[in-house]
Amino acid sequence: MCWSVEVTLFFATIEAIILLFMFWRNQCNDRLNCVLHLPLFLQEAVQVLLWFEIVDQDTADSCSRLNRLYSWAICLIISSIPFWFVLTGKMTMDENTSPDISRRYPKIFRWTLFYWLACMGYVTVGFLQGWQRSCTTRGPWGHQLWPAILISPLWVRFGSMFVYMKLSTIGMRSWQRPSYVWYFWKVIGGPTLFVLILIMGWEAGSFWCLSASLLCVTYVLEPGLFDRYGKTHRFGDPHQEFRAIRVRRIFLETYGSNEGWHDALAAALKREAAEGHGNSRPHPV
Repeated sequence: MCWSVEVTLFFATIEAIILLFMFWRNQCNDRLNCVLHLPLFLQEAVQVLLWFEIVDQDTADSCSRLNRLYSWAICLIISSIPFWFVLTGKMTMDENTSPDISRRYPKIFRWTLFYWLACMGYVTVGFLQGWQRSCTTRGPWGHQLWPAILISPLWVRFGSMFVYMKLSTIGMRSWQRPSYVWYFWKVIGGPTLFVLILIMGWEAGSFWCLSASLLCVTYVLEPGLFDRYGKTHRFGDPHQEFRAIRVRRIFLETYGSNEGWHDALAAALKREAAEGHGNSRPHPV
């Protein structure tokens, strides 16, 4: 998808428009999803800048200074994503969050932060010492080949990818709101990358922005999915199931507005806990 400056700029612009629309609409998780998507959008913005610096004469270690800088920035952004997921998860926690989730959160926070710093330290030292690829070039399929993906040696590359996907999944579990976005990320994101690597090799890293753009479609559809399919639960805490969809419908029917439905949900969960029904399954919506 991102095989030229024009194409990358087009999709980045569409994403920006969708994010602005969601911020304005402000239904369900809209604004939280905007925050969640920020590093993915920044990654595509840096991709646009990289296209202006890539020339046919570039090699893995010979390119412009800006090419090296933007390549380093790509690594900074994409390695931060598991940590960013955990940070956005913190934004969803409140007094109704189970003690188990609250107790495990600092450990998850430290591991994702350590991964981010370790990746940046490894790549930065490699750039400076010359044993790590430092330039982004155009691959045989026409997409960008990032140093952030082509980490040396090969076992470190595969190990980093495995840890990245694992920590991203753990980051999802820190979310304490129902979310169809996570279903998409877990079911589509990893398998898409794996298939693309088999087809086009390591160019799949930059082509993976396809998943980022498709996430925006999920953001737009999410309120409708809640209304249509309803049942979901707090990620990472299946014993505290949500009645978010039911509460939201009641608010829409009563007030014709989404404002206040999160407060009503918190009150409903408190009542359930007081009545001893905190582990019961949600009623059909």
